[in-house]
Amino acid sequence: MTEPTRPVLFFAHANGFPAGSYRRFLAPLESRFDVRAPEKLGHHPDYPPHPNWSALADELLDALAAETAEPAVGVGHSLGGVLTLLAAIRQPRRFRCFVMLDPPVVFGPRAWMTGLAKRLGFIDRVTPAGRTAGRRDVWPDRERALAYFRSKGLFARFDPRCLEDYVDAGTVTTDEGLRLVYEPEREVENYRNVPHDLAAQPAPVPVPGAIVLGRESIVTRPGDTRRLARRQELRISEHEGGHMFPLEHPESAAAHVEQVVESLLAAAQTQEEAPRRRQ
Repeated sequence: MTEPTRPVLFFAHANGFPAGSYRRFLAPLESRFDVRAPEKLGHHPDYPPHPNWSALADELLDALAAETAEPAVGVGHSLGGVLTLLAAIRQPRRFRCFVMLDPPVVFGPRAWMTGLAKRLGFIDRVTPAGRTAGRRDVWPDRERALAYFRSKGLFARFDPRCLEDYVDAGTVTTDEGLRLVYEPEREVENYRNVPHDLAAQPAPVPVPGAIVLGRESIVTRPGDTRRLARRQELRISEHEGGHMFPLEHPESAAAHVEQVVESLLAAAQTQEEAPRRRQ
């Protein structure tokens, strides 16, 4: 008997965190899904910085098309989560369901303020762009790179294995030492273009979707997230940890995501069967 084909799970990473950083998070999902994850989104010259991440959503869809012609399970963290939502809105037939992990949702009054900040030129004060500009990008060796990141608040709660994976995936050896594979300037531009037009997107997205929040996250705003979830008819749950919870608690986060995906796939199957039962 031929074994059933595993569904494709297409994972989109956060800004500046290559897919290899998520090795411990993605590994447990490979027993259930055929995991595909583009290593480096958001830096390709064919998809330049564009207001509200429009070009990056195109990049995600093109990367997905290169991996599979079948509808996939979309999972995205932070920037990758918002891109997955935008992609599902544009081309719902490409997705069986999708899950956003602590997405930086800007909605309601904050969306208006973010748009104003972009127009008046102080967006760096209200996004991580200001902290990212001018960041260090070269270290003499791996140990000093690890020590540097351990001292930073964003990385302080990382599972040590995930921090090592981040340094290994996110740097390349040069004559100067270890250098980031990402361009900090492009990371900054991605932050500056965080979408403030989510309320104007078509709704509800015709694909079952969910949001998983980091319980201690200071990136997501509960009010904004609830507004988006109501408009797009998305489920919401929480997991232990902050904004980077997939890299803080990789195994338990993977188990939580798998549970959410299974419930969404069941809902999708019910939706598909309903018209047939009425015939």
